[in-house]
Amino acid sequence: KMLELCERYELAFRIKRYIPEDFRKQNYLVAQKLLDESYLSQMLGRPWTKTFWVGQNINNLGESIEDIARRDELKRIRNVDPSIEEYLLNL
Repeated sequence: KMLELCERYELAFRIKRYIPEDFRKQNYLVAQKLLDESYLSQMLGRPWTKTFWVGQNINNLGESIEDIARRDELKRIRNVDPSIEEYLLNL
């Protein structure tokens, strides 16, 4: 019901969070996308833990995810499998 109301009134179903203006910016934006997707999956009764943990791990990286992607090392981020790596590269 909540998701239907959010869609009808064009409301976000999660509150946007603070996005810093340093290397973490892209990390936080990517993490937010994954965490939003995870939350939606959870609400719909679909598997959600993989995207949740990848989102958390990206959120807590000590360097830019863009730098990691340039080095072709996304799969070194904990919980990133080939399907999530492809998803990240297509964002």
